[in-house]
Amino acid sequence: MTRLSYIQIAVLGLLSGKSMSGPELKNTYRATNSKVWPSEPHGLYPVAASLVKAGYLIDRGDRHPKRWSITDAGVDALCDAVSTADPKPAVRHPIFVVCAYFEYAKDWDTIEVIIQSHMAGWEELLKEEERLLNDIVSVRSPLLRARLERSTDSISAQMTQAGKMLALEGQIGIAKFMIDWAQGALRVITRLRVTGHLTRPPLPDADELPEQQPGPRSWPHNFLQLEQIRRPV
Repeated sequence: MTRLSYIQIAVLGLLSGKSMSGPELKNTYRATNSKVWPSEPHGLYPVAASLVKAGYLIDRGDRHPKRWSITDAGVDALCDAVSTADPKPAVRHPIFVVCAYFEYAKDWDTIEVIIQSHMAGWEELLKEEERLLNDIVSVRSPLLRARLERSTDSISAQMTQAGKMLALEGQIGIAKFMIDWAQGALRVITRLRVTGHLTRPPLPDADELPEQQPGPRSWPHNFLQLEQIRRPV
């Protein structure tokens, strides 16, 4: 099989804790890994099916609902995937795409609503991630407790807990950054809106090349003024 995707790693990781039915896998993924690697719940079934085909899971289809169990080959694949992973920085937050073209928003209120909604979503996610982290620290997570009870190596047991703490602490850090960013964005909009109404930029002339129509620049602020606007009070 080719290199495992990160969602395949996550599914193998969950099933390395215990065998699960489809609904159990969806609920467990939603409560844990979805905070680290978001995925549509129904998308886990094709992932599990691909892992069954590769021999990394056993599909116990004689039961209803069917259950999946990890195989020795699946454990080996999980070990290889974790040991050879090369995750590169990747940022795909829709807010940044929208933010880059805020000059086309209908009005200042619309922009503020978008930013506030973005911030509220991260605040909600932050609370959930902090709750999950507390469950890991206090070993209230049933799946973590089951893993630790099976462990015969104290170092591996500590790493089992520490690794999950590190993953959640990383997500908590991202959530806090995004909340701080949104608060700063609201300050920028507050300062900009006092200069007047937001008007839609004119369309470029399709019959002329950009270099043929230099024209005077109509920027409302120079770079120094923009930097001053970005600074917090």
